[in-house]
Amino acid sequence: MATLVPHARRLDAAALPANVFVGRQPIFDRRQQTVGYELLYRTSEDNRAVFDDANRASLITLVNAVLEVGLDRLVGPRARAFVNVTRDVLLSEYIDALPPRRVVLEILEDVPPDRDVVDRLRGLRRAGYFIALDDFVPGTGRDELIEHANLVKLDVLGKPADAIRAEADAVRPLCGRLLAEKVETIDQFELCKALGFVRFQGFFLARPNVVSGRRIAATRQAAMALLAKVHDPRVSLRELESAVVCDPAVSYKLLRYVNSAALGLRAKVVSIRHALVLVGMSRIRSWVSFLALAGIEDKPRELVVAAMVRGRTCELLARAAGKPNPDSYFAVGLLSLLDALMDRPMAELVDGLPLSEDVAGALLEESGELGAALACVRAYERDADTSWAERLGVPPERIRDAYLEAIAWTDDALARVG
Repeated sequence: MATLVPHARRLDAAALPANVFVGRQPIFDRRQQTVGYELLYRTSEDNRAVFDDANRASLITLVNAVLEVGLDRLVGPRARAFVNVTRDVLLSEYIDALPPRRVVLEILEDVPPDRDVVDRLRGLRRAGYFIALDDFVPGTGRDELIEHANLVKLDVLGKPADAIRAEADAVRPLCGRLLAEKVETIDQFELCKALGFVRFQGFFLARPNVVSGRRIAATRQAAMALLAKVHDPRVSLRELESAVVCDPAVSYKLLRYVNSAALGLRAKVVSIRHALVLVGMSRIRSWVSFLALAGIEDKPRELVVAAMVRGRTCELLARAAGKPNPDSYFAVGLLSLLDALMDRPMAELVDGLPLSEDVAGALLEESGELGAALACVRAYERDADTSWAERLGVPPERIRDAYLEAIAWTDDALARVG
């Protein structure tokens, strides 16, 4: 095993970027429960994370994730962090400093199956590390690595069912645990499930393939009814109170949150009307929307988490830019994943809700200042693109800060409302 690669020797504190960026993409099991996150190299210096030194990108991601931000903050206490590893980083001593039970080492597609690599993988497996082969294609000279992997990732983007089946059949005898990456539709997800894949990664949750005429589950119908009421600009305080009170679970969780230390209210809030008066209808609208969506039982919790993070990031950016009504920005971010939660096109959902024109326009076309904030957060989620900062009137680094703050805030908020 090599001691330290030349790139690693140069990675001292002075060489590290001043700002810390770590992208993350959730990984799901067959029940659509989050089991991990792939951590991605991101930098404010290059909005689309283009780099010419893969070793440095890999090492900076590891340093940022483990030392700067922290794995618990990025992936939670139970999920695993999937980290991309080049050949040089794999053979370096940096890997031995990673906690084996918290990380999955994704061996990049250009790592050859030479003797040093194979010996290193054997040693890491014995030490308890979980190994995944990234972007694996059978028959391209890397098949020897399969027997040393716990998980093999197959790219299914744009591939017909027969091609996916053929690749899965070729890999499964040597490694039965397959991950389908770049899953973009529900149909692809169901196909890969039928083919025996055990892990899934991609945009199928955020951009579902909607089946026309599909029945909305009872919990989703209730959520839509409540959303329609609370977002009606003509609704009175009495009507809003009645709508919330009719859902005991939402009422209980709302009062529990309002009375928590998070809001710091001096007087104890004992009724929904009291909450409306003290907290304000705008903020109550946002929280009731969140609680209604969180109550949907047949969708993964991660989707609600993503909506919360997006909403809070939009709100924080609005506050940083001095925009009026930052709660509206929270609502736009939160509702931007409504189509995934309801399995309906966004246009159909917006048409069924009495939303204001600026909120509807932001959700459908990313128009106006609300839409600019939503577009900014979406761009950052995809590839750390901070070019929207100028349009919002905030420094580029504020987007990263807001996003990380939103993750921590969402974890705390979910813990408070249960």
